[in-house]
Amino acid sequence: MDQKLRNLKLGDQEPEVHGLRHSVWNEDGLQVKYLKLDTDISADVVIIGSRKRTDLETALVADVQRRCIDWVEKIVTEEQIDCKFLRLDGYLFPHDTSKETLELLQKEFEVSKKHGFPVSMVDLKGDPRHRKIVGAIKLPNCADFHPLMYIEGLAQTVEKYGGKIYENTKAYTIEAGKVVADDKKTVRAGAVVMATNSPLNHELTIHARQPPSRTYAIALKVPKDSVPRSQWWDTLDAYHYVRLEEVPGAEYDLFIVGGEDTSTGMLPEQLLNHQPYKKLEDWTRERWTMVGEVTNRWTGQSFPFIVLFSDYLHLIGKEPLRSNDEEVYIVTGDSGQGMTYSAIVGMLITDLILKKVNPWEKVFNPSRKFPITDKEVASSFGEEVVHTVQDNERLEGITILVRFLKKGQ
Repeated sequence: MDQKLRNLKLGDQEPEVHGLRHSVWNEDGLQVKYLKLDTDISADVVIIGSRKRTDLETALVADVQRRCIDWVEKIVTEEQIDCKFLRLDGYLFPHDTSKETLELLQKEFEVSKKHGFPVSMVDLKGDPRHRKIVGAIKLPNCADFHPLMYIEGLAQTVEKYGGKIYENTKAYTIEAGKVVADDKKTVRAGAVVMATNSPLNHELTIHARQPPSRTYAIALKVPKDSVPRSQWWDTLDAYHYVRLEEVPGAEYDLFIVGGEDTSTGMLPEQLLNHQPYKKLEDWTRERWTMVGEVTNRWTGQSFPFIVLFSDYLHLIGKEPLRSNDEEVYIVTGDSGQGMTYSAIVGMLITDLILKKVNPWEKVFNPSRKFPITDKEVASSFGEEVVHTVQDNERLEGITILVRFLKKGQ
């Protein structure tokens, strides 16, 4: 796992940027651009960064997916953000040729058609560029853009409209209307948004119920124009995902492949036996024979849907356990769809703060009722939590979940 911890200077400060990775998008070259908060301030909103459904709910989720891509394109166009935004086709293909997998693909196709997606079934059997991929669902009008260039553009847009951004500023106390940061500096705001991947307030009430997982990615050289610019996913759980990144001025592009997810906190020997990077490379070469040498390897962490619940949707909205008049919002449950759901969050949280009606509110409400998954899933999560706690000697905030599972509820 190539991961750096680098000190980057800004004036006479020496702030740290943690967790930088050798990703394709030059993440390890990021520079700290914003000063640390050094005074009390006031704002309208402060943002702290870091499957069973009804037909109506399914239709709303489908609408969300379309609208978020349109929203990103609108912002990119209006604010002239240079992030290589491109519309292209996506393909969902079976991870094997078993009857069960092919039936699953057919079901995905039927549900997608039912809810208005202009999908089609395509036969790739005769295309020598895609070995071992026979049939697939083609999804037109997907979006592809450079994530870091997009974030940089959004940051500049925030400043253009009067917003302030502070880096290297830790939030220690989060209350309705107030955040206490480093050196007891206070930010007062009408609303507080916890956009920290996993919310870390209220004694880790939600965080302790999220199974952190790691996903792995590699980039391989591929001759220019040898692979059509598109996106790919398979039906495996956890799934593989593929995209292409152009390299200006080079005779090759980079073929980016991710997947082979593992639970965070697994034993070192388990990870060595898993060999995620080798598995990704082997999986890729079996399907795209033209790929060349591996240029990058990196890993990232996500906090997906709460393991005891099975509707697979994010938690976006008012934080549970707070009174209705407390304007504290959470955003969590990302499961490899951060670029898409960042747009959904922006639209939904804005409407909630402004007291506007939004049809997605109930679908993503953190206080919604969830269907419970089976006891085996819950029990295995309990074992992983205990193992992680023992290894890191961290008990606070997690013991409540362990007790819950030990009671067999």
